[in-house]
Amino acid sequence: MLTGKQETDGLAFLDAYTSGVDRQNSYPLRDVIATPRGQSEAREVSYQEALDEVQRGILKDERSGKLPILLEHTHMLMSSATLNAHIPTPRVTRPTPIIVDKCLDLDGHEDCHRSRSSPSYLLTHPNPTLLSDRFFFGFTPIITIRHPALMVPSLIRGRQKLQGIPKLDSEFAPIATYRWEKLVFDSYRSYYAATTDSLSRKRVPIVIDGSKLAQDPYGTMERMCEVLGMSEEEMGVRYMWEPNMGPARDKFWEVFTGELRRSSGVKPSGHLPETLDLEKEKSKWVNEWGPDVADKIEAAVNDAMEDYEYLSRYSL
Repeated sequence: MLTGKQETDGLAFLDAYTSGVDRQNSYPLRDVIATPRGQSEAREVSYQEALDEVQRGILKDERSGKLPILLEHTHMLMSSATLNAHIPTPRVTRPTPIIVDKCLDLDGHEDCHRSRSSPSYLLTHPNPTLLSDRFFFGFTPIITIRHPALMVPSLIRGRQKLQGIPKLDSEFAPIATYRWEKLVFDSYRSYYAATTDSLSRKRVPIVIDGSKLAQDPYGTMERMCEVLGMSEEEMGVRYMWEPNMGPARDKFWEVFTGELRRSSGVKPSGHLPETLDLEKEKSKWVNEWGPDVADKIEAAVNDAMEDYEYLSRYSL
């Protein structure tokens, strides 16, 4: 179950980030390529409305006995000022959205203030997002990563299908990195360490490496459920499903979800090499895009490697 409206596919803050009244995207509105609600409605949504909608969805799910899951691109939960402080690409710095935690996810909103987490400025690694500490630290984070030499060119291919060219621009930079995932990871680790619960102090956020998941999906999901203390049945894990052969909602969702929608189940990829030969990978990029783009991909991969390797040490 994904919280938020069905048409957002769980990406509840996508419209607020890209097109909304307090958006943090650096593009001019005419260049925005993903608006789940549609262009006109997306421009009316605010971060506050997106959060309220998510919290109402969580309350509805929990009242129905469902497990709410919030799926989101990490950088879309952060202010443009935070993003720009961590990447070299020049971007517009927009006013930071003002968001009030109304505790709409709590039944009757009772004890809202008493249930708030300790302020994150007391932590060694504060909450880096626009979400309140109470709400942010109320989740069990599951961070997904993939080797940058696979992630970056895959991202470029998807964007090229949408934009016509391999566009490495101001909105490519915050996606082609694991800096935000590392910030979130460190923040949760410091939060767990600051708790009085000895069990919590031993916890770390869950990290799943996409290559390991593709190679051994059953083992990876079993380990994740074990860490969560829930069975695969309780988690609603499925390895087979009916393919959806209908048309995608729009070109964006076809590019990034089309193959998944038409699939019928999980197929392990088999053995994957322990390490990637970056010189061989770069030769593929040169053949596909030419030397100039290949050099830029190589630079992006190198920039992302330190954070990837840090997170990879904790992957299931």
